[in-house]
Amino acid sequence: MAILDVLKEVVLTCGELVISLRGGNLEAVNKDEQLGQHFSTAADRESLKKGLLILNQAIPGEVIIAEEKVNNDKIPPDCTVFDPLDGTTNFFNRLDDFGVTACTLRDAQPIYSATYFPVRKMLILAERGKGCWISTPDHFIPMPVKIHWHGMMDKTQIGMDVGSWTHKQRVFDSVLRPLSQRFNMLSSMAAVEGGRRVLLGQTGAYYNLGIARIWDAAAMALAIQEAGGIVCDPHGSPLQWKTIGCDWVFAVNQEIADVILQYTRQWSGGSS
Repeated sequence: MAILDVLKEVVLTCGELVISLRGGNLEAVNKDEQLGQHFSTAADRESLKKGLLILNQAIPGEVIIAEEKVNNDKIPPDCTVFDPLDGTTNFFNRLDDFGVTACTLRDAQPIYSATYFPVRKMLILAERGKGCWISTPDHFIPMPVKIHWHGMMDKTQIGMDVGSWTHKQRVFDSVLRPLSQRFNMLSSMAAVEGGRRVLLGQTGAYYNLGIARIWDAAAMALAIQEAGGIVCDPHGSPLQWKTIGCDWVFAVNQEIADVILQYTRQWSGGSS
């Protein structure tokens, strides 16, 4: 089976599993910081088990770096990164903005990716150099996608995520406050949702600083690039897929990216 087909099977299977567990005992377990804002549910853990089973059977010997499992901080150049439930906070609070995402890296670059939003039944696939495709209940066969944006800078919204870490990582004063004086800001609380909104041109940009991990970013970064968008680190350089921690700026075009980068370049933090 081709790798992209494997990733598609993983996110679809795990996404439907997550939905099936939505009404039960969520069994929230706190992780290590953020005043209880960083936690997992039974759906995260069961989705991880199912996803690892599929990946290990379909791609024997593949190194899997995933949320909810023990990982080395250094990322090998060839591996698959997997988030069994991105947007756990949204899922727990009965919001619909969550998904399952997986991306295969080769030579330290995202090559194949799949992300599934189970409530919307929206599947996003991407392959480096070949494009990005979206399927929905209205368009079951994946359709090629390019980013379309209304082009009005003063009317756009900028996506980000905000919580206690925003203050801990000094993101609020250096980035969020000045940007919010210029743009309407929209917090997604799920990296895949923040990326999806950029991909669809619903927001002009989405940045994430000081909290996210490689499995949050890789799949949507590839999709946005293949759809003609901008993906970079907070200083405007290409993202380096070598460590667990990951900070980024996604944008519909370079003009908006440059505006966001004016502020993110002032930030001195970093994911760890």
